[in-house]
Amino acid sequence: MFDINNLMNTMLEEANSTVATPVPEGEYVATVKEVTGRVVTAQGRETPILRVRWEIDSEDVAAVTGRKVNVVSQDLWLDMTPSGSLDMGPGMNVALGRLREALGQNESGKPWGFGAMVGQVARILVTHRTTDQGPFADVKTVRAL
Repeated sequence: MFDINNLMNTMLEEANSTVATPVPEGEYVATVKEVTGRVVTAQGRETPILRVRWEIDSEDVAAVTGRKVNVVSQDLWLDMTPSGSLDMGPGMNVALGRLREALGQNESGKPWGFGAMVGQVARILVTHRTTDQGPFADVKTVRAL
């Protein structure tokens, strides 16, 4: 069993990395590992954001990043109705609809929840964005296998 107290009392002599090599831009087959939500305040109102974390199982990617496990995130801003439910109207939550479609889960009349995405596999397009802390990999689009 892992002992967190032992870790917290460890003395280190090496410096930690301050930059991570992002997953290279390109198209990959990936698996949804986690789906979470958070709320941000934008333009004076609270807006939920869905975060989908995709794991890419590729020895080529691992060789470039130096990490065995390579995860990239996809953030979807969700459109809500005034009463606080997900807006299912025309032109609303299109990114979520496209994601569900790619996963074969966008059917009217069939019960669905966000957790149904976990474990599903699709083809993702990874792009980079640059910040003051370096480049980051993001999922730009998702499509069915």
